Amino acid sequence: MPPQDEIMCSPTATKPSTTPTVTPQAASPSAWSNMLTEDDVNMGSPMSDKSAPPQQLQPPLPSLLSVMQSHSTSTTQASQLPSTSTSATPASHTIGLLHHTYLDSLNLAVNAEFHFLTCQICQAALAPGEVKHHLTKMHGTQSRYNNHQFKLATAALNVVTELPSHITGPRPMVHGLKVQDGLACSQCSFISRSGEWLRQHYSKSHPTMPKPSSWRACKVQQLRKGAGDTQALWEVETARDEGRSTLRQSLVDSLLKELEPTLQVVQTPLDGRMVSPWLLTTRWHEHMAGKDIKQLCSLVALPKNNDGDIPGLRDAVEAYYEEALSLLDKTGELVLQRLNSPDPMKSGISNTPFHKHLHKTTMKQYILPVVALLAMLIRQEYSGKPFSGSNPRLMELLAVLRIDDPQGRDALDLIHQLLFEVWTTAWTPQEDREIVDPTERCLALLTLKQDGSFKEPHEVTKPIAMFEYCMHLTFLKEIHHRLESDPDSDELEHCMDLENFFVEKRCYTFAHLRSLQHRASSLAYDTMSLPQVWWTDTRTWKSMLFRGEQVDFADICKVFEQTEARLVQIWEEVILMGQDIRVEYDRIADDLVSKDVGYSFLSDARNPQLTHWDQLLRKFLQDEDIFSHFAMIRENAIVWNRSTLQAWLRSYAELQSLLLLRAQMLSGAPTRGTELTAMTYRNTQARPTRNLVVLGKHVSLLCQYLKTTALTGKDKLIPHALDGITSDILVQDLALARPFAEVAARACFPDKPEVVDLLPILHFGLTIGSWRHIQTAWKCKLGCAVEDIIEMDTEDNVEALQAGHSRSTENRVYGISIEALAGAAEDVLPAYLNASMEWQRHCQVPLGEEVDRVADAVVKRLPSTDDIAAKVMEKLMPALKGMLQEVLQSSTGHQGQSEKRDKGKGKETSTSHGGLMDGNKMMMPAIMMITDIGLPYSLLTQSTSQNQTSTLE
Repeated sequence: MPPQDEIMCSPTATKPSTTPTVTPQAASPSAWSNMLTEDDVNMGSPMSDKSAPPQQLQPPLPSLLSVMQSHSTSTTQASQLPSTSTSATPASHTIGLLHHTYLDSLNLAVNAEFHFLTCQICQAALAPGEVKHHLTKMHGTQSRYNNHQFKLATAALNVVTELPSHITGPRPMVHGLKVQDGLACSQCSFISRSGEWLRQHYSKSHPTMPKPSSWRACKVQQLRKGAGDTQALWEVETARDEGRSTLRQSLVDSLLKELEPTLQVVQTPLDGRMVSPWLLTTRWHEHMAGKDIKQLCSLVALPKNNDGDIPGLRDAVEAYYEEALSLLDKTGELVLQRLNSPDPMKSGISNTPFHKHLHKTTMKQYILPVVALLAMLIRQEYSGKPFSGSNPRLMELLAVLRIDDPQGRDALDLIHQLLFEVWTTAWTPQEDREIVDPTERCLALLTLKQDGSFKEPHEVTKPIAMFEYCMHLTFLKEIHHRLESDPDSDELEHCMDLENFFVEKRCYTFAHLRSLQHRASSLAYDTMSLPQVWWTDTRTWKSMLFRGEQVDFADICKVFEQTEARLVQIWEEVILMGQDIRVEYDRIADDLVSKDVGYSFLSDARNPQLTHWDQLLRKFLQDEDIFSHFAMIRENAIVWNRSTLQAWLRSYAELQSLLLLRAQMLSGAPTRGTELTAMTYRNTQARPTRNLVVLGKHVSLLCQYLKTTALTGKDKLIPHALDGITSDILVQDLALARPFAEVAARACFPDKPEVVDLLPILHFGLTIGSWRHIQTAWKCKLGCAVEDIIEMDTEDNVEALQAGHSRSTENRVYGISIEALAGAAEDVLPAYLNASMEWQRHCQVPLGEEVDRVADAVVKRLPSTDDIAAKVMEKLMPALKGMLQEVLQSSTGHQGQSEKRDKGKGKETSTSHGGLMDGNKMMMPAIMMITDIGLPYSLLTQSTSQNQTSTLE
């Protein structure tokens, strides 16, 4: 048997000892470590008569298997030992504590240094005479206490009768007592667990010394909480114990280290029913099984530009694709249409040519999968291990990135050669479990999570689309490269030669990615989402759990009230600077079909009250106090105070954010963030249809751009009616404050004219994904009639169309709950406005068609006198009922006493007695009924007093 097994086994059973093993007192931590090691060495193994040599002070840690075998052997032999009495039961010990079988049953142990009892649950010291009371009061285990057995056990372990009173620190930890956080005085040895006590001590004991800003943290111990010497604290030296782990902790660490590779490796289920349909069709989990997850994920980690791994790779790829995008203007339309036709055999040649993204920054996101692909190939090539896709040019690219300019010609040419070769190779499956196609391998690793799971199918479609877009640009670059090599050739011929590489149903990478895209899209569309919403109120539908968080409709309404108050405050106090100025209007004329550049209802001649754009500016310049606040006259010129103008612009930006927040949350179904950031209030040269219109009495946001616009090339018209407060302040803002904001922007940013150009854009960057789910769930419950909610997914309703998606998409993804059903379908323009107003009614905000100004809205929001009286009565009724009952009870008791006195005098009182009892029986329900229907308090007191008077008479 190995030496470590001899060390870990139980003592031999040949001579049961009746003398406890008592550890001598120790003066230093080193003695404690020697104590444990020497005793463990002297513990003989039942399997061997030999003991480990005493000079082996720190034996090697046993393996987990040997410990389990040793424990099993010792347990078996221990069970065969003859039973002994309590006095003869051998004692044992752990570090710093002495144990006895009977004391262990009471959760008691003995400190080996000072020989006092400790409660292992409370981690406090106990005198022998206090044990029974402590067990009874604190733990309820007095039934286990036997005075005779207790005295034998304490005598065997030499337990002191009184607790020590001379323990001072700093010193090593006293075992068996709780270690607590404390604070130490910087001038003396005083310590405390309370900062307030330490401040009082410092003020009293060190009044002349400056008080420190913070106290030194330390670890403290005390015998127990209470009064007297036993509550005294001493500081514990923890530095000497750092790095020293107990045997149990070492075994735990060893076990976790053995399990770590298992936890990091993907475990492949043997039963296909336990695998998701997506993984069944890709089999990616089989390829990743048995491999280190962290190492796999690190292969596709995006390299930073300033690190020494693969420096400048992202910049090089970005420069490569920027160069490819510049070729779009030099390419014929038919070539671009063929590039944008992934399946010409089925759908024909697309009429929409391949084009740039609408937003310039989008391309920086689309190149990230290609950066990860090249990084993965370089890292695999650098490792020296064989893999599919190995290419010596990878090391050439790495050398160029490390030595030369990452955006130089050499780097761009190498990137093109590597990508073109990868995407024009017919990858055939091999017998091993590796994913042969490097692009698919990179895609699988990009969707692999740190816990070994894979992303859902709807999360895989985006990186596939990014790969496809970049592949189109690479093939476009190859077409022009061949055209440069042979100027007399035709670019359409080169496009036809390369067509097999970027169409479906071929044996190349693009076709395989398209197949994965179709499968992922099918699973995403056909799979019902799990409920993100769980209704906790199924009667009024006013509270829910959204992803486990409680959301109450009343709290949402409070948000609207607070934003309304803040909006009005900013507008009146900051934007208008307290000036009484307003644009009055009864109706606003708007030519909805006008396409003139610059037209909006603000410039319409039929709205003369809105055309005086300089009203606020003139007001500010004519008021001396306001003018001195924003500017001064110097050398016959106006000099603007940029700091005050910038402060005003910051408040103006907050006003815009609140307006868009209310427009997003109160105008019906919410739009997407990308749709909100592309709106103008007047016609422009590029977009002749503005996004702010007046439909009848409704000031409305007209959403046109959708997330599908870039793919379909088509816009939609989705109006959202604004509420009354937002509508009025928005009109006042555009007519009064916006012109002054443009002047302020020009004054603060004279070198940045684009800042002024941004002002007509309703810019707002709100993350609204969660709100779309929450609002959709409430909309389905509060905005649909019961007889209209059973509809098919194919019949789109107004609320779904207003959110920019179909009815089926809303039922499948947004606001899903157990009770979610479809809604009624109407596809007419006024119905959009009705959907917005219906939501505003539920949110208890003024409607756009009902409010002409902010003051009217505030007045309408005030409760009526009848409402106030009803609420007062509602609060007073419980108190009134109690007062009436007390009066009736007191009157009943008084009559009972009078009856007894009358009987004693021999008078006849049966008639009055019967009348009183009958009156009470009849009167109590009547009074309760009267109070329930809410009669005025004067009538109640009058009727009650009359009843009492007639009864007493």
